[in-house]
Amino acid sequence: MKKASLSLLLSLALTGTALGQMYNPGAKKKKAAADDKAKTEAAKPADPATTLPKDFDPKIATDARATDARPREKAPAATPADKKAKAASDVLEIGKTQLAMGNLKEALEYLDKAVSLAPKNEEARILRGEARVKRKMYAEAVTDLNFANKTVKDNATLYFWRGRAKQEMDKDKEAVVDLTKAIELKADFADAYYWRGFSYGEMDQLKDNACPDYIKAAQMGNELASKAQKKYCK
Repeated sequence: MKKASLSLLLSLALTGTALGQMYNPGAKKKKAAADDKAKTEAAKPADPATTLPKDFDPKIATDARATDARPREKAPAATPADKKAKAASDVLEIGKTQLAMGNLKEALEYLDKAVSLAPKNEEARILRGEARVKRKMYAEAVTDLNFANKTVKDNATLYFWRGRAKQEMDKDKEAVVDLTKAIELKADFADAYYWRGFSYGEMDQLKDNACPDYIKAAQMGNELASKAQKKYCK
């Protein structure tokens, strides 16, 4: 009789649990959420940290997220030649600026340094040639410009300033050759036209050659050419 009673009580308890779940929708939702979470966790890839081999050494491991895991190479230190080239470039720029400002003494000082540091720098030689012409150092200017002309063949400024230096040295025939070359390289070089006209005038070729050059230069706005045209080419 007691066994029958116990069986009846157990049966009632189990029935009550099932009925409680049936009439408790919140419990069903919790159970469903738990099931979904379990499925999601199961679908995730395994954590590398839990699947590493036993002999894994983090000190030598390659970080797969890095774009380049190789050690970075240090930039080579500047050599004395690099430093010298940099110094030459710096003083050359200062000399160029001083020359453009008309500070001829200061320009020549910096251009001397630039040539001393980089003797084969054609730009430094051409600029120093210009500065030397303006400082009435004509022979020295020709030396610089001749040096640059060994490698530079298409620079109108070089030929112009060498022509000007030769004019001042009473070498008008040679000056005409250089000034003509400057005009060939730069067709609108008004100053070259004027000074070539000047040399033609010194060579007694006023009407045939000097005046056409004066007129051409005057048309380009050269004031000295306008005055020369009015005076010599009526």
